[in-house]
Amino acid sequence: MPFKNESASKHGHAQITSNPDVKKFLEKCPDVDVPTKIDLEKYIQKFQSIDDYNATLPKLLLAIDGSFYESFVDEEYPSRQVGYIKISSVLLNMEKYLDVGMTKSKYINPREIAKLQKEIDTVSLALPGAYVRLPDCDTVTETFRKTLLDYLQGDTTKLHGRSLYDTLIILIDYLGRISENENGEKHIVFSKCSVNNCHEGEKKNFKIYLDIKTGVGVCPICKCKNYASDVLRTFEEFSETESNVQAYSRIMSFLEHLLSVHYIYYLWKNNLQLLSQMCIFLDGPLAIFGPSAVFRKAIMLLLDDIRQEARQVGLDEPLVMGLSKSGRVYEHFLKVDKIKVFDKEEKKDFIPRNTFFMISDEYRYRFIDSAQKNHEKNHGEGTYYGQDIFVKTKKGGRFVICLAYPFREKGADFQQRKIELSKYKKIAQALAVIHELEADLYENSVVPLVLAHKHTSISLRPGGKVLDILTTDAFNKK
Repeated sequence: MPFKNESASKHGHAQITSNPDVKKFLEKCPDVDVPTKIDLEKYIQKFQSIDDYNATLPKLLLAIDGSFYESFVDEEYPSRQVGYIKISSVLLNMEKYLDVGMTKSKYINPREIAKLQKEIDTVSLALPGAYVRLPDCDTVTETFRKTLLDYLQGDTTKLHGRSLYDTLIILIDYLGRISENENGEKHIVFSKCSVNNCHEGEKKNFKIYLDIKTGVGVCPICKCKNYASDVLRTFEEFSETESNVQAYSRIMSFLEHLLSVHYIYYLWKNNLQLLSQMCIFLDGPLAIFGPSAVFRKAIMLLLDDIRQEARQVGLDEPLVMGLSKSGRVYEHFLKVDKIKVFDKEEKKDFIPRNTFFMISDEYRYRFIDSAQKNHEKNHGEGTYYGQDIFVKTKKGGRFVICLAYPFREKGADFQQRKIELSKYKKIAQALAVIHELEADLYENSVVPLVLAHKHTSISLRPGGKVLDILTTDAFNKK
């Protein structure tokens, strides 16, 4: 690592580039497996025409996007850090959206955008980073865990009296981790201690019971506090002495999914008819990665309960979908679309416009993720609750959307069941949403996520600089 204000040597790379071991390693690394035109011919036949799937647009569309930023407390103590997370939700009335005529022009009308921005809500939180400890906590890590719980229980996250913590409890219950004692009191059950990893090895049938109202319980062995937010296990990636970009990223991603469930659950219990006319649109795939991935199972169960109840009363299920703006799958189809159709130089896309393709595990393991050895294993077994679909629009736009699985659980033969198009009752509406809301402002962008990202993103300058100043001033006043 260089000294402060030390400039790097212009010849510092020479030892690396001349090292024979480095060259051998790079030569061993396989190139990205790009399919040939012949390889893809049978798969291209499986691309479906979008014209075969017509549907009305949802009445309302709720788009959710998040961002985070890590700030240094001050220049004298750059090791002390604070993390900021911001999540925006945009609610679009599709009838009003179409009335303003935004889709009739190539460019977005800024005046009409200003009107739509009135229906944007943003939640934000600050989390401790390295070397930041609250007085009522024993460690920096406990400060992180407790602060996250306080935020989930806070008034700023309440939707008609229900906080994000209440929604988290619903998901924990779906995971079977809520118990009730002889007095009818409910508790969250932990099978090991979050602080010292106390578990069955210390005592048979080890359990920690957390009060469901406070979200706090005490380990019977080490007497340390356990918090309901520990169920996310994000503290496992938290560092008391280094950068916590990974931990903030995990929390931001989980909160995006939790916030969507927050809205969905409220409407389910209060206005199922309205929910059945909605599209919930998330930035990224319908998947939860990292320590909190188990919650993808709870979300699948909850969505299926809603689906079943809607059918019983003659209503549609809500459309729940995600959009991947980057990543391996998106990069793959960009590359595939540039394959020459003919031997001569003709600028023609390989993938037909106005088509879509259900990405099977067979295709994924052969062309996208060939490094995966166990092809019998369902892709995203422990992370995904939705199916990836590649869409190419009439304009030539390329999108990787993800539709919520229309199943209660994965089970046997899931690799085949999850690509059965007839199971996805909302596929036509999802395609209609992409067609109607495709934006020319950015590549593979749609209007709702453009709006949400605009209000969520924290730029390095000036947004990040402002947060740095806020953090520095706060600590200097102490």
